[in-house]
Amino acid sequence: LVLALARPEGECVIPGLARMQRNVAFVVDRSYSMGYQAGAGNLFDRAVSFVEDTLSRQLKDGDRVVVIVYDEQARSLTPDPIFLDAGSARKVLDDLRETGVSTQRTSLGPAMKELLDILGRFDHGEKERPVSVPVEAFVLTDMQRNQILEDDHLRDRSLPDTMKTLGDKGVRTHFVDLSL
Repeated sequence: LVLALARPEGECVIPGLARMQRNVAFVVDRSYSMGYQAGAGNLFDRAVSFVEDTLSRQLKDGDRVVVIVYDEQARSLTPDPIFLDAGSARKVLDDLRETGVSTQRTSLGPAMKELLDILGRFDHGEKERPVSVPVEAFVLTDMQRNQILEDDHLRDRSLPDTMKTLGDKGVRTHFVDLSL
């Protein structure tokens, strides 16, 4: 009772009670087809809304975030994952909006390779070692068939190996179909 009334402060030392930091990657399709009008906005607007909603409602200060945009090529909006706070969330959203929809086709392979390259930087570690906190990757896309297949053949023959490697490193990949 005395201890409770003293209101001790400090870090939680009981395993499982402290909230774990989250590592989240948003992989956003910005290809031409994402410009398709769907209600008040286009599919790319839906992707931005998904990122905004996730940043504001599901993630907390101190979580690490990276945003990768892709069409036929992929690039990260930041060189390394960033620690989330109100300012960094606003910047990520502004940068994402600014990229907009491209005039190019889409290819998932380069985006997944970019995620694999960035993966080790979540923990400032080596690319070859798994990160200590798993990464959740949300691929926000209209699920166009041609981002994986072209003339019934894989556009990027290394995509299955890249996806397997990501899975082996503990990445949980969620595909979000924005065309629904």
